[in-house]
Parts: sequence; C-alpha cells; structure tokens
Amino acid sequence: MAVHRLESLSRCLIGSLVIFVATVFLFVSPGCKRDIARGSVKGKVTFNGEPLAEGTILFEPTAENSGPVSGADIENGNYKISRKQGAAVGMNVVEITGKLKTGEPKPVPKGVRLTPEMIYEATGLRPLEFESEVTMTIEIVAGRNEFDFPLRSISPK
Repeated sequence: MAVHRLESLSRCLIGSLVIFVATVFLFVSPGCKRDIARGSVKGKVTFNGEPLAEGTILFEPTAENSGPVSGADIENGNYKISRKQGAAVGMNVVEITGKLKTGEPKPVPKGVRLTPEMIYEATGLRPLEFESEVTMTIEIVAGRNEFDFPLRSISPK
C-alpha cells in the first residue's frame, strides 16, 4: 500500500512539474523572440531617365541597425515590398542589380565557347553598371516609405 501511494505521489509531482515547466515556457518564450520593426517600401528605379526593365533591390540594415535583409524584384521600373516582408526600421544600405537589353539576341552555334561579350550578345542582356544620383543609404520608418532611385551610366574615366 505504501508503494502504491509513493508511485501515485511521484506521478502527481511529475505531472505538476510538467505543467509548471510548460506554463513557464509559454509565458517566457514570447519575450525571448524579438519582433523586428518593419516598414513597407515602394518606389521607382530609372536608368538614364528610363524605367529599369528588370532587376532586384535589396535593403540591408547598417552595422548600427539590426534586422533581416529585405528585397523585391524590379519590373518596368517599379518595386514594392509589403510591411510584413518590409525593410527593418532604421538605416539601410540599398543594393540594386539589374540587366540592360543590348539589342536582339543572336544564335550561338553548338560547341562554341562563349566569352562574356558573346554571352551578352547571345542573351541580349548585360549587367547594370551605374552611378546613383541619390544616396544609397536611407532611413526606413515604421509604416509606409517611398524612395525613387534615378541611376545613370558610369562616366568614362
């Protein structure tokens, strides 16, 4: 009888301990997860005055700021990032990549090894090389943000 009471008591203590640990976990763990303040971002990207046909824009928090990198595709010069996926509030470095059309693509004979110049001719695209007319470090605020990026060809040196 004493053994049965001891087993019953130990089960009760273990059950109480499990409930206590689960309760502590539920109340403490939400405080451990840090919500990142984000802002939605939209705008236009132009290259030499024309909308950038296609590319990518990234917002990366600076060293003084913390948070994830956020980005979007650029289509016909426009980009848009919802607040849920938005850029981290604070200072962010902007990185823009894109491709420029070089004209009509040309067929490539089988077995020919392509140089970078030949690849650009074959695909009809070349990498975007630019200077920015605006600063590429911006401050994101909570809520809505709108930034346009007018880019231009790199001047010959």
